[in-house]
Formats: sequence, structure tokens, C-alpha cells
Amino acid sequence: MRVLCGMLAGLILVSGMAEARTWDFEGEISDCNALACGLIGIGPGERISGYLTADDAASQPGSTFGPADIIDYGIAAQGVAVGPGDSTIESALVTTDGAAELSGGSIVFSGTFDGGVFGLIELTVVVDISFATWSVSTDALGIGEVASGPGDWLLEPDGDDVASIADNCTMVANALQTDTDLDGFGNACDADFDNDCFVTFPDLAVMEAAFFTSDPLADLDGSGFVTFPDLAVMESQFFLPPGPSGVPNICAP
Repeated sequence: MRVLCGMLAGLILVSGMAEARTWDFEGEISDCNALACGLIGIGPGERISGYLTADDAASQPGSTFGPADIIDYGIAAQGVAVGPGDSTIESALVTTDGAAELSGGSIVFSGTFDGGVFGLIELTVVVDISFATWSVSTDALGIGEVASGPGDWLLEPDGDDVASIADNCTMVANALQTDTDLDGFGNACDADFDNDCFVTFPDLAVMEAAFFTSDPLADLDGSGFVTFPDLAVMESQFFLPPGPSGVPNICAP
């Protein structure tokens, strides 16, 4: 299995494309094979996250789509991630409701992964959208089910079709993911110019100095010029921390 950051680097490129629709997945490990999960370093009660990105034309409200319409997908827990780079979709039939939320169907994907002392292991992941569950299983060593639990799907919240686990501004649309100071917060939700994890008067001083310039740090709306819309973004964040961000950042490494 590849590390989470590797999977998400590809996700940002894919999800930033036009004509895509992305749903976030949030779940929990409720059952876990003691041997297998001990080797992986996960256990019951831990959260897992994921995403599904499909072609927008195929995933309209009240539609049904399949493998050919799925652009990207993944499930991750404790830095361990499964996605299209190391697995393939075996089957998929997914339906949406009138609000374009995932309402039914299932996805099955599988791949061969490094099982450490066990060598290469074939894993199969089943995501049952209809019953809001997921499971991972293997035929290796007679283990069978490795882990399972509940999991819910929702359209990613800010409408930029970048999954929340890859989005440096989870509540503000920023498909380009611009992060001038590389602090893990996108410019669109980061008026914390001094990187003290709070937007206050020192940050306002930076904004004032950059006003009517093309300073990329203070260009919060991505227009290429610092002016009143950028000041409005800062005002909405004043006395608050930057973000929120779904990726590692200076306030939550």
C-alpha cells in the first residue's frame, strides 16, 4: 500500500479537473482481525476517510453510473491508503438521489499489496453504499475479513470537487489549491500571514502593506491583485484560525 500523501497528490490533479463530482467518505473500524490489523497498525474505533470522484455528466441527480464513469477513488486509515494507483475496480453500480448524493449501490476494488512478513497479499475492498458499510478481506493465510465497519458518503462540502482529505480549504471552494506560503492552508482560507495560527492585527498590517499590489501571499481570492475582495476574506477570518484544512498544516502537523 502506498502512503496517504502519495495517493492525495494524484487526487488533487484529478479532482481539480472540470466536469467531475466528488463525495467524501467518513467511516470507522468496528471489527478488525487482531493479527492482520496489528501488523498494519490499525484497530477498532479508529476513523477512516475516503472519496469517490465520478464524471459529472454520469453522476447527475437521480442517475446510475458504473466503473467507466469513476475517475478516482480511495480509502485511507493511519497513513495507509488504497486507490487506483495500486488497485483496480472489479465492479461498481452506484446511484444518486435527487440532490446528487450517493444513495445506493456498491463498489468493489482489489489489489496486491506488501504484507510485510507475509509477502504480497491480495486485498479486496467492498464499499456498500446502500447499507453504509465497508469491509476489507483477503484469502491469504485464511484470514478472510481483515476489517469492517460503518461509513457514510456526502458530497464534499465546498463545491470545488477536491475531496476533504486532500483539500487545503475544506469549506471554501479553491480548485487550484493555491498555497503561497506552503503552510498547508490554501490562500482562500488563510489570512494568517505571520503563521501564528490566528488572524489578528499583525496579519492586517501585512494586508495593508500589500494593498493595491500583486503580492501573491495577500491575494486571497486568486485574482492576481490585492484589493477589497481580499480584505473581505480577511475580515471574515478575523480573530479566527486559518482553514479549516484537510491536509497536514502548521497548526495541525
